[in-house]
Amino acid sequence: MQVAFGKVDITPPGIREKGEAARVPMAGYSRPHFARGVLDPMMVRAVLIEDTILGNIRKRLLILAIDTLKIPLKFADYIKEKIQKHFGINPNQIVVHATHTHAAPDLTGEYYWPGGVFSIMRGIMFGLNRNDKYMVFITRRIVEMVGHMLAGLVPCKMAFTKTIVPDAIIINRRHPTRQSKSPLGIIAFKHAGTGELAGMLVNFTSHSTTLSNMNDKLSGDFPGRMMDHVGELTSGKVHAVFLGGASGDINPITTCGTDYEHLSVNTILGQKGTAEHMTRMGNFVAKKALEVARSIPDDRFHEHVEYKSWVRTIWVPLRDFTHYHSASPLKATLVKVQNRVVYIVKKYFLLPVVLAIAGNEEQKPNFPGLAIKHSGTRMNCYSKIQYLRFTLSTGHDKKDEFSIIAVPGEPFEDIGNWLLARSHTPPEKTIIVQHANDWFAYFFDLNEYTDMGGMEPLEGTTPVAGYYIKKEFARFLEDIAAGLTAGNS
Repeated sequence: MQVAFGKVDITPPGIREKGEAARVPMAGYSRPHFARGVLDPMMVRAVLIEDTILGNIRKRLLILAIDTLKIPLKFADYIKEKIQKHFGINPNQIVVHATHTHAAPDLTGEYYWPGGVFSIMRGIMFGLNRNDKYMVFITRRIVEMVGHMLAGLVPCKMAFTKTIVPDAIIINRRHPTRQSKSPLGIIAFKHAGTGELAGMLVNFTSHSTTLSNMNDKLSGDFPGRMMDHVGELTSGKVHAVFLGGASGDINPITTCGTDYEHLSVNTILGQKGTAEHMTRMGNFVAKKALEVARSIPDDRFHEHVEYKSWVRTIWVPLRDFTHYHSASPLKATLVKVQNRVVYIVKKYFLLPVVLAIAGNEEQKPNFPGLAIKHSGTRMNCYSKIQYLRFTLSTGHDKKDEFSIIAVPGEPFEDIGNWLLARSHTPPEKTIIVQHANDWFAYFFDLNEYTDMGGMEPLEGTTPVAGYYIKKEFARFLEDIAAGLTAGNS
């Protein structure tokens, strides 16, 4: 088995020299202005794994972590197509992950015009083609990086472990009293010759929002800091690639404190984290990841990896929940009215405009923020789910197995636990990755929608996405187990 790590700078050209005059819109919050500089570079980091079968048949897996809020499905497909064209790596053998930093350049056009809610609505309807040149720039940089990675493959051994971080560094913003703790999954690689740690994939669960909406500079947030700090702590000898988990309702603790009984949703959402908080959390996760990776016994590192990757396209209708059950009738009524208004605006105002523009050949977007088909008022969004299962071995004995569940959005904590319980490997041998976080946004259960409402239904495309992601993933895993769907290996 061989491995290579890569990274490439994708900071928009001109922003360092021109600042706000470069007119780079920032995604994540409705800011009143364009980006005013660069706190730390926008990066793509990656790991390439290669093994051989029958002596000369190469099997490769490429995992990309891109410093962006979200990645439209069509853009992820474009990246994969270019990599396949240049290097022959099958699209099903590529995972494209958005680190979900809320201080990245806008890709979808949603945040193209600075301002408030109405500017975002304008961006959703009319910002579709605005960032195509930047996305092509990112793709070219990725292709260059992958070429260097293929030339830099080195023999390695591989191991997997997963633990829980007990420290109070994250919080469930909708259910603070849970005192949620983040899983920490580590896929580690050692040099085959020296036995020294070469790098790792770090799966950690938290929104990338240590920097508040007051931040006006581009940044990879704490994931970027974590990956940089691993290099600093090891004099550049160990590389790290971040993979975010089921963090739809999980936030970092910056300024809200840990008095869980008294925290309200607005208090948590209104945290005012700064670069100091970002550095503190990124450094903490880096140290913890290195500690866990270095604690893996040598006999758990293996010389060979076999894996299969299954990908399926799923369809999710734009539909509303209509039955509300709550102990408080007044609250249920208020939540229902709010949810219904948001749903009607999206279905009968925003999306029809988007579809009309997308249907115009002169204005048709290359990378639409949402993949959608419609017939009249019936609309169906589509995306892809992915499941990867790994077997590590030394000699002829199978020694260890683990899985990656890749979902196209932000699962709430409960959805994540539900998915983990249905993996073909135990929850402690499975990690969840947000592979290309498009306009699906949040995946939540019915009770989160009907009992609490909140800002998440506003930002998600369809309220039933959580229901369908569970339904489709359960069927997907059943079909894989029954041999009814083919996987690439």
